[in-house]
Amino acid sequence: MSEFNKFYNNSIVFFFSRILILGGMVLVFIVLGSALGIFIGKYLLGVDVQDMQNILTKTEVSSSEMLALKLFQVFASLGGFLVPAFLFSKAINQKAVSFLQINRPSKTYTYFMAIGLILLASPLVAWLYQINQNLTFPAPFAQLEAKIRAMENQAELLTKAFVKVSSIGGLMFNVFVIALLPAITEEIFFRGCLQNFARLCFQNIHISIWFAAIMFSAFHGQFYGFLPRLALGVLLGYAFAYSGNIWVSIVAHFTNNFIAVMVSYFEQQNVSIEMLNESYTFPWFVNLLSFLICVSLVWYMYKLKNKYLYTNGK
Repeated sequence: MSEFNKFYNNSIVFFFSRILILGGMVLVFIVLGSALGIFIGKYLLGVDVQDMQNILTKTEVSSSEMLALKLFQVFASLGGFLVPAFLFSKAINQKAVSFLQINRPSKTYTYFMAIGLILLASPLVAWLYQINQNLTFPAPFAQLEAKIRAMENQAELLTKAFVKVSSIGGLMFNVFVIALLPAITEEIFFRGCLQNFARLCFQNIHISIWFAAIMFSAFHGQFYGFLPRLALGVLLGYAFAYSGNIWVSIVAHFTNNFIAVMVSYFEQQNVSIEMLNESYTFPWFVNLLSFLICVSLVWYMYKLKNKYLYTNGK
């Protein structure tokens, strides 16, 4: 990459200057995507999604109002994540499909290992969720803490409204909007784009994975969900790095989202699956075992990758 070579002696300057460009792209296209979602909601469905707070506080949200909100989410996600990822690849003189590792071959077992990694990490993620929920601010920042919790309660209200469906058709649409689409757009942006770019600049796989995971968790804007989402981002980052294929982390991310959608659906049908809920408390030894298994599985994926590269002379 000629542009990268030009800044090779000062990779930090190159990195942050390009991250600013990427941030500008995200801002522009998330606004454009959101505007398109607002337009469709207002002029095709007769719903003003800008009045989201009032919509969500209603006793009953109409099907057209919920459809407008979900379409708004779709276009904001496409604009904020997918479009900038592809444009940024061109901005740093890379072929998008190759840079984002969309067309890289990968062994079938890597998909099953990534799915297993997400499933086996459930106790660890639930434990981190509990730690995060129990965090309190010092007394001088009590008002700030109250505001943050109020904002997150509003976000939880939105999530509950999103997943509330009574038909199989509605469930399938939720699987697309809440599970599949975010898995694709977020993985292409955070792993394919951000993680790969950080690795290109700093030549360190661990720095790139943790950087992308921190950004992934922070971008969701939930302080009391930061730690579990950070852990998820790290696991997805290693699954992507050691498989060399963005679709592996997309499948793993989809698995995580799909479970959440299905748990919510079954709870609406009065079928409780507490063990799959983030708030479920596992015994401490299960949490420890989950951590050790995740570390071992990541290490095993690393060894398999090296074996594959050695066997193929790469």
